[in-house]
Amino acid sequence: MMDLPKIAMPVHADSQRQYLYWEEDQMFTFLACLTGGIALDLTWPMLVFGLIVAYALERMKSAYLPGFAQHILFRLGMPLNKVFTNGMARTFIA
Repeated sequence: MMDLPKIAMPVHADSQRQYLYWEEDQMFTFLACLTGGIALDLTWPMLVFGLIVAYALERMKSAYLPGFAQHILFRLGMPLNKVFTNGMARTFIA
């Protein structure tokens, strides 16, 4: 009998990859803070700040519905795509 290779299957279809304890977006946030700290010669303060921000992001993700962060960014004026740049405008297609 042929042995098939083992493949890691996520629990949910839209699960993000997990690195150690954090998911992708938390790891990216931490690494962005750490890289900025290295560039500004503020490594330790930005390391601590990155840990705090990653922890806050984890708490926010577990407390609110999916898409909450994108909604807040959109409300603050950041267009998240090129199709719907103004979410308050309504267009009817005939």
